[in-house]
Amino acid sequence: MLIKNKLNLNFSKSVKCHDNIKTFSLCTGSGMSLIHNVQTDCFLTGDVKYHDAMQAKSINLSLIDIGHYESEHFFAQILDKHLKIQQKLDSPSLPVSSDIIESLFGKFKHTIEKSPQSDMNHSILVIPLLCGKMSEEKISNALNSVSQKELEKWKKDNIGETMRSKRINFFKKNTNTTSPVQTEQKKKNPNSPKNC
Repeated sequence: MLIKNKLNLNFSKSVKCHDNIKTFSLCTGSGMSLIHNVQTDCFLTGDVKYHDAMQAKSINLSLIDIGHYESEHFFAQILDKHLKIQQKLDSPSLPVSSDIIESLFGKFKHTIEKSPQSDMNHSILVIPLLCGKMSEEKISNALNSVSQKELEKWKKDNIGETMRSKRINFFKKNTNTTSPVQTEQKKKNPNSPKNC
């Protein structure tokens, strides 16, 4: 409960193997590949699957799934603090990491999971919205300077069709062909209209 409250999580999943936790390890993102290297009472990470949880239980490791995005979104604050220290030291070197990109894609995955039929190809346009802060003025300028027609053309030229839209178009063109869903519906209710 403490972890859930401190990280402001809506929910968390856990495997309890110890009543008292004295040591813990944290891996941002999806850290289950490190499970056999963890030598603490409890392991916090994201993207824990059922079999991962059972594996943790079998090796007597308490486990808390805090979510992929949730484990990474504090990284920007840490990087900002690091950059300020770096500037004070007047050091020209700066370590490079892929954590920012991983955090961005973690946030992206968290966003598109909310859609029951997320369309990866078109959803990719969400990524720029997740970078930095958007002011009302920037949003207004973007909406006023690009038309829906231009956006559709750009998507067609740069992203292409998704499998879902290919299926829909296939069934539209082939009116004598019914989709698997329509075939099942006909079996259940043979008196239903042809194009239900």
